[in-house]
Amino acid sequence: MDITKAPPTPTLQTVTDEGATTTHDVEVGSAKATTSLEAGTSVEAGTTVTAGTDVVAGDNVQLTGGGQITSTAAGVIQILPDTTGYTKIGDSAGAPTYMAEVNDNLQVCNALETGGNLYAGGSAEIYGYLKPQSYTIFPTGQLIGLWGSASYTRLYPDSARGYLALLLKDSHPSLSFLIADADNWNKDHAPPNWNVPSSHHYSTTDPESDGGVHEERDGIAWNRHEIGGGYGSFWARRTIPEEVTIPVGQGLAGVNTSGNLAPANSRIQQVFTRVTQAPGGGATTLDVGRTNGGNLDEYADGTGVALNTTTIADDDGDGNTPMPHWNSPADTLTLTTDANVTGTDMKVRIVVCYEQYTGLQA
Repeated sequence: MDITKAPPTPTLQTVTDEGATTTHDVEVGSAKATTSLEAGTSVEAGTTVTAGTDVVAGDNVQLTGGGQITSTAAGVIQILPDTTGYTKIGDSAGAPTYMAEVNDNLQVCNALETGGNLYAGGSAEIYGYLKPQSYTIFPTGQLIGLWGSASYTRLYPDSARGYLALLLKDSHPSLSFLIADADNWNKDHAPPNWNVPSSHHYSTTDPESDGGVHEERDGIAWNRHEIGGGYGSFWARRTIPEEVTIPVGQGLAGVNTSGNLAPANSRIQQVFTRVTQAPGGGATTLDVGRTNGGNLDEYADGTGVALNTTTIADDDGDGNTPMPHWNSPADTLTLTTDANVTGTDMKVRIVVCYEQYTGLQA
């Protein structure tokens, strides 16, 4: 039977069975039609089937590796893998990195572009950056999970009331919202207990060395808060920390902070200290005060040196310097012990809370 050239109109090639003309499948090593090739049931070729125009199958297109291409009465085209495979578009040899290799899953080996909307009936898991080129629309009145378990952290947009709520479930390890510099994403920003709804705002400096430990509160927590007054003027509320080491053999003559913890032209609101490493021996009491501008015990006067001992200037200072008070020139703080430290070094963390003012620049 010669089918190297098909008739002008689609017809079925037939074979004769003992004098009776019946229609059977056509099975050849290869087949070629210059126009259309139509089979009522199936066409099987050991190598290729080439048609100049259309290949019309009355049933499904079966793939020898498993799976088929079919269409429904409603005109829906379906690509059906076998019971264990998945559908891949592209020539990547690798297996899917994230999705399971199961039936009905689709892998696109490179970019996917849609001219309209992109819908996801389940979760959209993004392992790179989400880079909207326009704007992002959140469905009104629906909860949008941000990270971790969907029952933990969600956004709730409410257009009727005009707000976007950040909802943090009680079972989540944290109920706090952070605004911080991206370079410090892996730093410890945490207050001692995050389980109070609050917003924490940090400066661009390292929170582990610039006020990273904050008292929890309802409302807003910050370590830098500046209110501009225009023409270069502003009012700033800030904190400045430092951990000071009093080495073995020192302390009686005083050890100064490395930075000016009493900034120039500032109002010192409060001074806190905490012993983070007790001395091995020797020293039994601690004084803290400004090096040049005040009394050496104005912020802590003869307080203890045991581990985790804390002080607050209002309660533990000498009482001669009111809190808050004005500080004109920049100054360091001096830590003085009643005897030199022996055995092992002593360490004290200090945090100064202050206000600073900048006058009109124009």
